This record gives sequence, structure tokens and C-alpha cells, in this order.
Amino acid sequence: ENHVAAFNTNITDMLDSRLKKRNYFLDVLDSELSPFKYSSSGEYIIKDPYKLLDLEQKKKLLGSYQYIGASVDKDLITAKDGMEYYNKMGELYKQHLEAVNAQIKEIEASVPGEQSQLNAQKEELKKYLPFLNSSQKEYESLVNMAHTYKENLKKFINNCQIEKKETEIIVKKLEDYTKIDENLEIYKKSKKESDVRSSGLLEKLKNSKLINEEESKKVLSQLLNVQTQM
Repeated sequence: ENHVAAFNTNITDMLDSRLKKRNYFLDVLDSELSPFKYSSSGEYIIKDPYKLLDLEQKKKLLGSYQYIGASVDKDLITAKDGMEYYNKMGELYKQHLEAVNAQIKEIEASVPGEQSQLNAQKEELKKYLPFLNSSQKEYESLVNMAHTYKENLKKFINNCQIEKKETEIIVKKLEDYTKIDENLEIYKKSKKESDVRSSGLLEKLKNSKLINEEESKKVLSQLLNVQTQM
């Protein structure tokens, strides 16, 4: 009994500690969206505030929520291992309980008054009834204990699966929004480069021999950087 209770204490403390850390981290991540809330009601100014984040913020949040997802997966594995342990121990205790019940039933079924060797053996066995009754109660307690611990883990697993789905939805959103922003950045850079080249400014400078090919690349890079900052 002490072994099962100790195992339950260890696994419960471990899972609770991870969950508290994860919830604290989620609160920190949620604070990133605070600028997009109405101060009066606390509601977001749009349905999906993740759209309002810049590219770097989205990337940062994406990595954080991927970490959250990995943490939930780790908890699911731990909890399922615990379930497997309780299932095995529960079945083992049931087998022992059934064996004890069978012995008690056999002893109590003996017919009093028979003067036979078999009856004498049963009378001898009756001396063990107090021990068997004690064992019966202990195994019943262990079976119930394993069942209770298993049910608690089952609830924890259900909550983890809900958390996992919610996290996956956020991760998918951030992945999509990040890709969109990255493509927009590529488009903007490509368009700016095209605009600078089409102006003919670099060609005029090169033709005037004021700058060479390598220097023209540096000028282009600087122009693009200035426009990006603007």
C-alpha cells in the first residue's frame, strides 16, 4: 500500500508542478496580447489578436507555444505510463483478493461435526481466518486505491488532451500568419529592389564610373535597408 501511495504522490506532484509552470508561462504569453485589449472590458479589440502582432512577435510566440505543446505531450506520456502501472497493480491485487476470497469461502463452507481428517484440516485452517479477513480488507483497499488513482489520471489526461487541441490551434494560426508575413516581406523587398533598379540611378552612377559593380551592390543594399526602415 505504501508503495502505491508513494508512486501516486510522486507522479501527482510531478504533473501538478509542470502544470503550474505551464499555466504561469501561458499567463506571460497572454500578456503579449494585452495592448490589443479594451482596458474597460478586458476583451480583445478584434476576434483574433494574433493577426496584430509583428513578424518577430509571431515567431517568438510560435516557438513558445510549440514548447507548451511539447510540455503537454510529455505530461500525457507520464500520465499514460501511470495509468498502465495502476492497471497492472489493480489486476494483481484483484487476483490476490480472489485467491483470499476463495480460501475464506472454502473454510467457511466446512460442515461442523464431521469427525474426519478433512474436517480436522479445515478446523486447523479456521485459525487463519483472522489473517485472511485482514488480507481481504487490505486487498480490497488496494484495488479501490488503484482504481481511484487511475480515475484521477484519466481526468488529468482528458484535460491534457483539451489543452493539446487548444495549443495546436494557436500554433497552426501562428504558423500560417508567420508564413504570410514572411511572404509579404519577400514581396516588399523584391518590389523595392525592382523599383530601385528601374529608376536607372545605379546604372547612371556606374556609367559615370563613380562606382563599380561591387559598390553598386552596397548602394542597393543600403537603399533597400533605408526604405525598409521607413
